[in-house]
Amino acid sequence: MNKKKTHILLVNYAFSMFRGGGENFDLNISKELKKKNIDCSILCVKPILGEIRIKGPNNLDIIYVNGFWFYDFSVYLKTLDTRLSKLSYFIRLIGQISFEISAIISIWKRKDRYSLIVTSYMPLVTLVSSNLLRIKSIIRCSGPFRSPYEKLLFRFLKIIICNGDTYRKLIKIYPEKIKYVEIGVDHSFTSLNTIKHEKEYIDIAIVGRLVPVKGIGELIDVLKLVSMKTPIKIHIFGDGVLMHQLKQQVNKLKINRFTTFYGYCDKKQLIEQLKRMDCLIMNSVYDNFPNSIIEANALGLPVWSPNV
Repeated sequence: MNKKKTHILLVNYAFSMFRGGGENFDLNISKELKKKNIDCSILCVKPILGEIRIKGPNNLDIIYVNGFWFYDFSVYLKTLDTRLSKLSYFIRLIGQISFEISAIISIWKRKDRYSLIVTSYMPLVTLVSSNLLRIKSIIRCSGPFRSPYEKLLFRFLKIIICNGDTYRKLIKIYPEKIKYVEIGVDHSFTSLNTIKHEKEYIDIAIVGRLVPVKGIGELIDVLKLVSMKTPIKIHIFGDGVLMHQLKQQVNKLKINRFTTFYGYCDKKQLIEQLKRMDCLIMNSVYDNFPNSIIEANALGLPVWSPNV
């Protein structure tokens, strides 16, 4: 009898919409699995009321399933008034659950194909795949979020993998379920020499999704003051719901002459840009495990960051 070939499915709701730490983690894992000749697929959302924003590499098997994507709107609500945070989360959760239901149906249709399922904070998919479809399933947590939805389902999960601040907090609540996973850096970050030229200004990089928790608006205010004393150039890498607002802020502060927004950059583009920078600055209110810091360190860039 032939042994079933290993096939790993990574379930990541946002993989087709933006690249945060969790999405880059799944991308890097899929690349490493491919090198080891292990079949791997990524299952992500095809927004019902929108379009796919980021497509994966051509050599990556990506499965799209229908679901609502309310993330941008939910973040926008919080920018209007922090008292709308609970409503914002509820709206975002509706979108997530719609995706999880579609994902479960897709997995059920192909259940004989998968040896292991690893979800990115998808508790319903993990629970159903493990307990009903009888496929070994693991949930990877990017943050110690403890909403009623997670509190309800986490108690029934068998294995939870995480790192950083999430590990420190969840190990106290689910000590028998938690497994620590180390997150490394893409090898391409360590194989390049940074390019430095004599210049009269300092190139400052800001890397991350343009969302309130990253604190980029406050950082721009500070850099305006810095620019009054020291010649600088500000390079902002990333996309998000605050893009238009941040551009307006830059224009209002009259620092648009030396501020560049690059939008989303793939890893190759980002590395090419970062090796020309003098430093990286971040100002996140919360970050479980900021990949941008260790990637900058791998390139030899100094980093200024709060203790996140």
